[in-house]
Parts: sequence; C-alpha cells; structure tokens
Amino acid sequence: MLGTYLDGDGILKTDLPELDVTDAVAVRKFVAAHRPELFLHLAALTDVDQCERQPELAERVNVTATRNVAGACAEADCAMLYVSTAQVFPGTKPSGYVETDATGPVNVYGRTKLAGEEVVRATVAKHYIVRTSWLMGGGADTEKKFVGKLLELMKTGRELRVVDDKRGSPTYARDLAETLRKLTESGRFGTYHAANRGCCTRFELARALTELTGADVSVHPVPSTDFPLPARRPDSEVLLTTELARAGLPLLRPWREALRGYLHEWGY
Repeated sequence: MLGTYLDGDGILKTDLPELDVTDAVAVRKFVAAHRPELFLHLAALTDVDQCERQPELAERVNVTATRNVAGACAEADCAMLYVSTAQVFPGTKPSGYVETDATGPVNVYGRTKLAGEEVVRATVAKHYIVRTSWLMGGGADTEKKFVGKLLELMKTGRELRVVDDKRGSPTYARDLAETLRKLTESGRFGTYHAANRGCCTRFELARALTELTGADVSVHPVPSTDFPLPARRPDSEVLLTTELARAGLPLLRPWREALRGYLHEWGY
C-alpha cells in the first residue's frame, strides 16, 4: 500500500518476483548492482492473524528478510529505512506512545517487527526506523485493511457492529510517504513515529466514515470479545510524533482531515 505513494525521480521500485528479500544472495547482488544511497525496506507480512497462525513465515518475512537487507546495506555503506508498527508496544498506554517508551509486543506480528527493528539498529549505522499505526490508502478496490473493508461493507447497507475498545492513530499512506520523503532528505537518522494526529476507536473511525461519505448505514459499538481472532490486539496503538517535532519536521495533519482527503482522492 505505502509503495503506491512513493514515486519520483531516482526511485527504483522492486518486488516479487524481481527480488525476493528472503534470499540473502539475491539481496546482496541487487544492492551491489544498483548501489542505492537509501534502501526503503517496505516488504513485510502485516496480516496480524496470519502471523499468529504461521509464525515461521512471519519470522522469515519480517526478520530474516530484514536481516538480509540490513546486511547488504551495511556492506554497501547504504542508508536503510525500515517501516515498523505501533504493535511493538503492549498497548497499555491510552494516551499514546513516544519513541522512547518501553516495548512489549503482545502478538507474533509485533514481536517479529520489533526483532526487525533490533536487527536494523545493530547492523546499519545510517538507519531510519519509522513506526506507524492503522494505515489506510489505495482505495476500496485494493485496500485490504480496516477502512477499505468498511467501505465495502457500507455498500451493502447492512448494519455494522464495530469494536469500540481498541484505540489507534489512523494514518493515510499518502501523508506517511510524504513524511518519509522529508525525513530521509533531512538526513536525521534514528527512530521515529509517523501517524496522523489524534486518535480514535475503530467505532469512532467507522462513524467518521459514514458521516463523511453520507452512507445510510447504522453503526453500533461492540466489545472486541464479540470478534474472537487468532492474534491478540493491543488496546492502544496510539502514536505520538515527538521525535519528528524535535527534528523540526512537519507533523502529519489530524486523522479526520486525512480521512477526508483519502475519501476525496478515491471519489467518495
């Protein structure tokens, strides 16, 4: 999803089958051949329940592949950007997490993404680690995350029951991509949070969607226990962008404004 918004001169995009980042030899050859100044490592297994069901696959994609990329970047003296997640935190801080808060993931996805962070810090001197939360973008036809799924469900006109005891920072992938561009241009390496400002529950996000689209759909709040899932979710995935502010970089706009921009982009 994020890669959709990362375009421009000097950017070389690659994906399967051209490059399999779980293949260490292939990654080293790719980096040696292209000699990039910066490697944006966006490949990840982000389906939280799939990670829980297939921990070996999650380890291979989220940790081993990251180790391969980090090793190749270190050999080539290439900077690396690694996109991580709010799910590296335990979710017990409803007011939101800053970059220096103690981590403590509650599921396989969070543990493997945290392990990826640790690999990058230990291997690549020139690195950016950027955690984000509740990503949305790409339009209802391609987005498989919460907002995209809700847009599809709203078309049915059926009553919606949406979890109201999990909080996060909805983040528009276009805004995140712009922040990544500004961050990497600044040359200020380190660990950052990048999310649209503010927070909400899943239910509040669904209500905002119906209001902004004018959909005639009833939305009712329910506890997360009504939807048992393989992977536990943290109660709070709220991120505070303290280090972006400290670096003098622009903060992302409020989440509701970003949601309006997303819907406008895709014709809602």
